[in-house]
Amino acid sequence: MDCVDSILSRRSVRKFLQEPIKRELILKVLSSGASAPSAHNEQPWHFIIIDKNDTKEMIAQKMMKAYISSGKADEIKAKRSYDMIVETPIIIIGCLDRHRLKNVDELEYKMGIQSLAAAAENMLVAASCLGLGSYWRAAPLVTAEILRNILGIPDYIDPQWMIHLGYAAKEPKPKVLRDDINHWNYW
Repeated sequence: MDCVDSILSRRSVRKFLQEPIKRELILKVLSSGASAPSAHNEQPWHFIIIDKNDTKEMIAQKMMKAYISSGKADEIKAKRSYDMIVETPIIIIGCLDRHRLKNVDELEYKMGIQSLAAAAENMLVAASCLGLGSYWRAAPLVTAEILRNILGIPDYIDPQWMIHLGYAAKEPKPKVLRDDINHWNYW
């Protein structure tokens, strides 16, 4: 599949087959993320790969409780999040390393977040090219302390996103693109 076709056909996958993914494919996805552009070439990222069921279970359980107690989700929505985590073969947590930033100020931090976003997109496209399904979530932004405690993440590392990775259980629906987003020369 050519690059543009892969980008245009990539879709979020929320249900995965319970099949293991070859380590070489996971490493290609990770290398694709690490190859992303970053502000000042700081490469301020770390990636935590979760493949152990007991770790996924702990994360899912604590996140479900946090979602319910925060009022951000009812029990049905929180259970759906729980199921997605425990039923995903591989989860990648993208983290921002504040020690790798040129300066620790608001602007540099925002550039670091954008760098992590570029890494995530590279991973999502790479997964699609490799025949894998993926799903990007910003859940770590609201559950950073849960992830810190379970995964032993240092204080200067900020979890930014979570990518679910596996073989799609079914073909995702086509995406309908908006037609009101491009503005030539002026708004």
